Formats: sequence, C-alpha cells, structure tokens
Amino acid sequence: MKLALGTVQFGLSYGITNMSGQVQTKEAVEILSHAAHNNISILDTAAAYGNSENVLGDLSTQKFDVISKIPSLITLNKSITQCISESLENLKRQSLYGLMFHDEKDLFSSEIPFIELLTAKNSGLVKKVGCSFYSIDALKKALDMNYDLDLIQVPANCLDQRFLESGLLDEAKKRGIEIHCRSLFLQGLLLDNNAKLPTNLIPSKDELLAFFKFCELHNITPLMATLKLLQQTDVIDYGVVGCVSKQQLSEITEAYVKVYALNEYVDFKILSSTNTVLLNPTLWS
Repeated sequence: MKLALGTVQFGLSYGITNMSGQVQTKEAVEILSHAAHNNISILDTAAAYGNSENVLGDLSTQKFDVISKIPSLITLNKSITQCISESLENLKRQSLYGLMFHDEKDLFSSEIPFIELLTAKNSGLVKKVGCSFYSIDALKKALDMNYDLDLIQVPANCLDQRFLESGLLDEAKKRGIEIHCRSLFLQGLLLDNNAKLPTNLIPSKDELLAFFKFCELHNITPLMATLKLLQQTDVIDYGVVGCVSKQQLSEITEAYVKVYALNEYVDFKILSSTNTVLLNPTLWS
C-alpha cells in the first residue's frame, strides 16, 4: 500500500476535526513539496472540492499523477465531456491519470455516461477510468455487470471494514482493478480522542473510545493503526490521506515508515462496526 494525497482541504474547509479551514497557498506548496520528497506520486481531487483543481493548477504539480472525479450527474449542468475539459483546464494538464464518477449511482444511470469516460480514455485524455463507491451493493453490481473499471475508490478504516470483509476487493484485484481507500482517519475522528462530536455521533462515543483503548493495548498510535490496517491488506494499492499542513503530512509519512518496520500482524476485526451513522459522515449532522 502506497500513499496518495487527498486535496479536498486545498479547496474546502473539510473535516469534522479541521479547525484551521481551507489550506492556504503557501502551506499547500509546502505540503506538495513534502509529498514529492516522500514518494507520494498521486494527487486525488474532484470538481466538487471547491477550487481544489484551480489551486493545484496554479502550483507545480507536473511531477504528480492526478485523479479527479465527475460531479453527481443530478447536479451537473454540463456534459461530461465539458466537465473533463474544464478539469483539465483548471489543473493545467493535458491528461489525467484517473477519472472517476463521484456518485456511484451515475455508473448505472445509463450506458452513456460510462461510455463517455471510456471515450475520454480512448482519446488519451484519461489513463484510467472508474468510480468512487460508498456501498457494498453498488460495487457488487458493477462487478456483476462486468463494467470495464480500471480504478475504484472505497472507504476503509479500523471501524469501517465493510469492503475489506466483503471479498469484493479480492475479486476486483483479480480483474486488475487498481484499488484506492479513503476515509482512513474518518475525517480525523480516529486521530483525536478529544474531538467534539456532533449530536448524532454522541451515541457512538463508546465505539470511538474502544478504538483508542485498542491502540493503547497494542502499543500502537492511532495514526499507525489506521495505516497498519491497510498496509497488511494485500489488495489495497493506495491509501488516500488528507492534511491541512506540512506538519500533519510529515506525521503521516513518518508513521507510514514505522508501520512498514512493524512486522507484527495486528488483528483489527474486533473493531469492525455496523454502526451506519458512525461510518457515514453525511449522517453526522
């Protein structure tokens, strides 16, 4: 498992534990510099991430591969082709490493949207096409229907092990699909045991505390635990990590190195949760 840099904070004040707001340009430059010097080669962005694409386009990102996402077709007031052109223009790039549907429903809305992604791939505008999944059922449907996916993104962390346990990632890997995992830190909740919880999450406090207690018992930091889960899962290609400062990214890359030096297997199954509210940030408020 390698690290990819998520850049939603470059364009939005994102994250329940984010107290500093949107990343400023000077800090973004330092974050990208640290990423480049620590073997992070992929940037993950989206048209829906505020002005993240514009920020990246104004900075020196040519040494990175970039993945972007098509906004939900329900709200998209332009063609997919136009959306791709605008993303390329904003990012100041001739092509993208990857392009995904941001909304899994769009993969099944009709054949036409996915064909447009394949057309972009065949014309050289995109190297890999895929979809960002949120539900097990949607990924299963995509695999059952034999969609020609090159790339998928799914949530995975110590509490949210649904996709890891489903067996679907193993099937995707057999088909040569590149697998990226997001929500490693659950918007920072798994890194801060003093985080102020919104009302809807208060009933889930015990599950969060159990995670931190687990880390203490296994003599591992919460940050290392979040990375260790994916590192010891063979099918994962990239873990997408977000940050609001170079210092935060430095802590992540240092923990990443330590995780790979930690030979002991850690069984995280006891932490696996079925708490829908806790695992789905859209239900937090």
